Amino acid sequence: GRVKNVNDQNGQHLFSPRLRDGGMSVATAGAHALLQQRTVPLPNSIPTTAWWGHASLGPAVVVVNSDADPFVRKGRNVFHGFVLGCDPWLAPGEPCLLTDEDGALLGHGVAQCTASEMGSFVKGIAVKTRGGVGS
Repeated sequence: GRVKNVNDQNGQHLFSPRLRDGGMSVATAGAHALLQQRTVPLPNSIPTTAWWGHASLGPAVVVVNSDADPFVRKGRNVFHGFVLGCDPWLAPGEPCLLTDEDGALLGHGVAQCTASEMGSFVKGIAVKTRGGVGS
């Protein structure tokens, strides 16, 4: 009677329901699918937070430094010092996609701050990574 998992036509697990709030948790294959559907260019700076007017653009993307690349691929958290850019609709507690400077998916996670805070903090965890894409 309820949605259990969302799979694609090949049986890959894309999303799972969150029982606490009815939202959907992103799986790694789902992160790949969402990034392929993105129509706006990747962010190259850290903007001021702007939550309104971005509902149709999908989850926010956080671009990380190449030094953090191997760690994020292994599923390690992203620290503020390694963030190069993010979308203005980044919100704490919301899922986001993690990419390198070339747009390759490194993983997905949950943002711990807004876009404005992402630019002003220099220490601490920016994104708690839920899954890396491996090597």
